[in-house]
Amino acid sequence: FYRFFIVLFLSLCVGCAGLKAKEPRMQETKFSFKVLKNERVLKGGKLLIVPFRAGVDIEANEKLEKIALMIVKGIGEVIKESSESKFEILSFEEAAQAQLIIEGHITNHTRPSSISRVGLGDKKISLGVEGDMIDLETGEKILIFNDEREADQRTSTYQDLAYNIGRSIGNAL
Repeated sequence: FYRFFIVLFLSLCVGCAGLKAKEPRMQETKFSFKVLKNERVLKGGKLLIVPFRAGVDIEANEKLEKIALMIVKGIGEVIKESSESKFEILSFEEAAQAQLIIEGHITNHTRPSSISRVGLGDKKISLGVEGDMIDLETGEKILIFNDEREADQRTSTYQDLAYNIGRSIGNAL
């Protein structure tokens, strides 16, 4: 019985000896943005950004709420930093003044498999969103977007992915 553990241990040591450390990789991105009503987007206006909700098969929980707020933060910061932006970001207290609203869903939230969490395989996390901007006066969607990011868990968090997704959306506006 004791020999079995020694053989198993040596087998694992030999098998792991050939593995080399991977260098951290940047976030991989799949971003699409489509303007449906160009003149309305260019007009700008008072914009309310609603925290994204859990999509189909995504568990709504406190962690996901924090991720959703990081998306909002990313969008808002980019718009506020831009001197050329035609949008005025509203707080939730000012929601009644909104002319436009951005809303969306988190469509993908994956974590490394249980095998990779114990040291074998990739440690990738991913986050995906889809959403739109709606003109509240007409009720029409004036643009749609989706973004999906993947990164190594050792170098990025879900909040990093969410913030960068938000910044991408904000930059596209």
